[in-house]
Amino acid sequence: MNLRAEFLTTVFLHQAVAILANSTSSLIPFVADAFERSIRTLYLVDLARWSVFDQLQKLPFPKVLFDGNRSIGQLDQSRLVLMYANLTDVRALQNSFLTTFHDLPATSPWNARVVALVEDQYLEDYLGGMFALLRTLFKHCGISYWSVTSVQGGSYLLYSLDYGNTSITVKAQLNFEQTYTYRRMFINHQLLIHVQALISFPYTFDNRRAALDGIDVVLFSHLFYYLRWDWQEVKVTGASAKEMLYVSIDRLLSGTVDLMITRRIADAPFLPTIAVPELIRFCLVVPRKSSMEFFNNLFQPFSTDLWTLIGCVSFLLYGVKLLGEGDTKVGTLLRTLTHASPLHRFVQIALSFCEFILIECYLARVTSLLLVHRFQPEPETLAQFFATDIPMHMLSSHLAFVHQLAPDVTAAILARAVLVDGLDRTSHTHAYLDSVDRATYTIAVLQSTDPTRGRKASYILPETVSSFPAAYMVARTAAPLRDCLALHLDWMRAFGFRRLMDRLFDNLLEADVRRVVITEDLVQIEHMVPLLIFLSFGWVISGAVFVGERMLYSTQQTVRAIAYRQRRKFTPKCMQFA
Repeated sequence: MNLRAEFLTTVFLHQAVAILANSTSSLIPFVADAFERSIRTLYLVDLARWSVFDQLQKLPFPKVLFDGNRSIGQLDQSRLVLMYANLTDVRALQNSFLTTFHDLPATSPWNARVVALVEDQYLEDYLGGMFALLRTLFKHCGISYWSVTSVQGGSYLLYSLDYGNTSITVKAQLNFEQTYTYRRMFINHQLLIHVQALISFPYTFDNRRAALDGIDVVLFSHLFYYLRWDWQEVKVTGASAKEMLYVSIDRLLSGTVDLMITRRIADAPFLPTIAVPELIRFCLVVPRKSSMEFFNNLFQPFSTDLWTLIGCVSFLLYGVKLLGEGDTKVGTLLRTLTHASPLHRFVQIALSFCEFILIECYLARVTSLLLVHRFQPEPETLAQFFATDIPMHMLSSHLAFVHQLAPDVTAAILARAVLVDGLDRTSHTHAYLDSVDRATYTIAVLQSTDPTRGRKASYILPETVSSFPAAYMVARTAAPLRDCLALHLDWMRAFGFRRLMDRLFDNLLEADVRRVVITEDLVQIEHMVPLLIFLSFGWVISGAVFVGERMLYSTQQTVRAIAYRQRRKFTPKCMQFA
């Protein structure tokens, strides 16, 4: 029953629209086409005195009526506004716009769909000042999807495309899809898109030839070439990065620039944005410790438990040996069991086999460890980094970002932060905050590899500080441009071009090498420094033990000689010759 009722309702709606379309104004098919696509509510503003109002009222669609003396509230892309624009009274027209769209700046004005209805004489004189006035009023309200047609039944629409202070008047058919979707951009005119970029590695930056380069530059260059649009860069100047950001946002608000091709944190709700699936991750760039490990390499082949087991077994065997050499009952029993018995041979063979395995494994592991530079352990988490005493450099513009982090992270960063005017990205003593992509670029390109230690001076802490969604910002009155670019960027990503384009910059985005293997195949003298130190230490101990034993033996001989002489001195002569 539900499916049948829905089917009958749909048939009735189409029949009613067809009857009205055959007998009345051409606006009826336009409105019907709009409801077949994305429109769900029709707003009629100040149309009661015109004959088209009665025809629109008969449409079987949800409608809301306004008299033009109060705000119509918040709008989105599911609502179509048909409003009468009285061009005979400019002051009244301005007041009507300000009243009708009073609540738009608090929402998203670029999502509104508005059709202004005027008398025929004003529609035909679209090159005059009245059309320019409507364009100025819609631009002031932030409405991008607007058009003008006749209130008495026009056969075409007029709208304007405003890009980089250049206005293009377009005369189009009464077609909702062509006028109020991304297809609004496809006109018989060469478009010039004004773009701006900030220095943000590796997305947009100046290369060695002082030309704009980067991932986003290549991405939009290919997209504009596919769309057959021209684009022109507008330089952003300023005394600081914060001032340059303010200048770029002001240009987008005023419409002098159409697009910022540098992806940024999506924190501008007052501008249309194109969301980027990849998050912008922020990390800590930490200086590496320069001290190398020598003696620790000699203990790394075995775990602590295995070293403990080896020590206990050695102590036990030495104790058994001492007991076996004694004259006690236990010693006699041990000598009986161990001398010329199968148990003694079995134990000796087992111990020799275990000793052989342990020695060979130890030598193999030590050899592999000595062929690689080993350094002291580095922090891998935020907790481990905050447990160190490594200071941080931080810009004053980073304070707002730091206060958005978790309270414990914010307190730990501020406790060790030192405010500076500029970051030293090659510092060997201070850490700093940066995005993962820019930090990777900086370490891979700007930092050189230490020829002695074979690694970079800094590394990226594996645990990120935070992640934020990214977006491209578009001019306030360029919503059609936003919709068109967003759709084509999704297509490029779906067909794999985005990943293919990233490969052009893989050399700039190489992962940080945490363990550098010596490239030479031959073992060098410096590789054997830990072993030579260990051998020298063993020789010194052996020499000291040998000298000690010799001194002990000499002392014993001296004591025995003195005791012998003392005995001969006090022995009677008769007993000496007995």
